[in-house]
Amino acid sequence: MDRNKIILQIRRLTIASDSFQQCISLLKYMEEISLKLNSDLYPPMIAGIAVTYSKNFNQADGLGPLPSLFTKFPESQLHTAHTKLIDARNKLYAHRDVSAHIFKNSDGGVSQFPVEVRINDENTAFLFQPKLRDIPPERIPEINKLLKFQMGRLQSDLDKKLATVVDFKKGYKQGVTYLLGEDFP
Repeated sequence: MDRNKIILQIRRLTIASDSFQQCISLLKYMEEISLKLNSDLYPPMIAGIAVTYSKNFNQADGLGPLPSLFTKFPESQLHTAHTKLIDARNKLYAHRDVSAHIFKNSDGGVSQFPVEVRINDENTAFLFQPKLRDIPPERIPEINKLLKFQMGRLQSDLDKKLATVVDFKKGYKQGVTYLLGEDFP
């Protein structure tokens, strides 16, 4: 295989690895602080996870998506977690798809993007609270499992590709930073 093509693949895998690790770290932090669905921090944090994970699978100029290997799974649970995370990115977070934000109202009908209105305790102000769907906290363990699975196979693929282009006889120096595709490998 062409060396430049392998270097581009290594670049793609390295960037995806960084994204997956960021998601794992943020999920761990959310669990450590016992973040709840009703916290103002929960929606942007879980949105960050959905978007950061999903951007590795979108077509864009430059890097492009991860290879199709990363959308095939040995367990249906992993496939479901992957699909739901991408759907959440597309329908809940990157865009507000109306089909994802329909709720039953008190009349038995449905409301699109409902906003609850309350009067504060001092009877001096209206409090507006939109009802928007989020990925529920119960799904965090399956997302964690997906991310760890993706990291494992990504690292394996990355190691194989590196082994085909890195020449350790070249005399790389400890403490020196090299730039992939320029002075490394």
